[in-house]
Amino acid sequence: MRWILWTGMCLLVLSLALAAFLFGTHVSYPRKISPVQLGSGFTGALPLPLAEVQSAIDAANKGMLASNNRGRAYATAVVVALWISFFTSSLVTLVAGLTGHRAGAFTTTKTGSPAKAARWLGVLGAVAAVSTAFSGLAKQQSESAYRCVDEVRTLVRDTLNDIDGIAPDLARQYLAELLLEVTRCQ
Repeated sequence: MRWILWTGMCLLVLSLALAAFLFGTHVSYPRKISPVQLGSGFTGALPLPLAEVQSAIDAANKGMLASNNRGRAYATAVVVALWISFFTSSLVTLVAGLTGHRAGAFTTTKTGSPAKAARWLGVLGAVAAVSTAFSGLAKQQSESAYRCVDEVRTLVRDTLNDIDGIAPDLARQYLAELLLEVTRCQ
């Protein structure tokens, strides 16, 4: 049973090293976005006042930034949940190694862990399972938020191209659709 104890201790040390690596790389490389700007070099014939178009672009940029920040928060939650899962799994191995014992080949004594250790094993196993499930859900939410950012950025560029030289009412409709899509992503 000593090998289980040593395995648990190694896993515990490995989980701390994993935490340092995950948090170090995750914090060092944030996902940054650049806002879409109309720019002073825009030569298109805007059917609407520049302030009205710029206002819609600013609202879209705000929405993209909010979605990006939400994606970043979920991505951080994924890192934390994965580390918790690995850490509690290594604690399960450590507790099993510390409290488990082996019966002799021909004895009738009970085998296994004491009741208190068994409860701890159950709690740690449950925490590992829940944090693993949560990390999967948070990863989906993070990817969804990042996908929304990319879609809105593309939509802003397409809208700017589409409103070039069209009727003002149609241009306002395109801007309204852009803002509707931005609010769907938030």
